[in-house]
Amino acid sequence: MTLATIILALAIPHAPASVEIAAWSILRGVDPTLTLAICRVESGHVPEHRRDRVRGPGGIGRMQVHPQWQSRFGCDLYERRCNVAVGTALLRSALVSAGGDWRGAAAIYNDGKRGTVKGQAYAARVMREVRRIRPGRVS
Repeated sequence: MTLATIILALAIPHAPASVEIAAWSILRGVDPTLTLAICRVESGHVPEHRRDRVRGPGGIGRMQVHPQWQSRFGCDLYERRCNVAVGTALLRSALVSAGGDWRGAAAIYNDGKRGTVKGQAYAARVMREVRRIRPGRVS
């Protein structure tokens, strides 16, 4: 995806979700495969963003971002573009904390820590999705 494609994807108000997810991922320095896998585990990657898509302990939208981040980023987490922008920023931070390890980043994204049982179970689900999206990917 070129820079022009990324800019175009982010400029189109109703770009397809997968294009928008890829654009934000690349912009944040995250492999789109990992972001898409997180979306699938978090929200089932619902084809259409719905305002009522809230699961678990208060996560919102495709990436199930916690409401506490809304004020920090200054956008509406119920809007897909904002949700993916914030989610990919948080995922990038988790990747840095995990030293680039996808499994560790997924655990941190989910639970804030790397070594918890809950985080490791979540990371295993994410890695299964990664393998479904891109067979042969090992990380």
